[in-house]
Amino acid sequence: SIMERSHRETLILGVGNPLRRDDGIGPAVIQLLENERVGYKLSDAIDLVDGRTDGLGLIEYLKNYKK
Repeated sequence: SIMERSHRETLILGVGNPLRRDDGIGPAVIQLLENERVGYKLSDAIDLVDGRTDGLGLIEYLKNYKK
């Protein structure tokens, strides 16, 4: 679940609607970074979250991160 708490300090959050062309860049970047992580290029100390169009629903989630 997107609202699960993490012990990591860094969050990369991708926001946008993939069905609306350029508005889908956030989720596309998260997918790209997840693929990089599989190739051991991205630290496991970073949470990657596809926030899609959750908007204000992400505020509480964001409070758990320093970066």
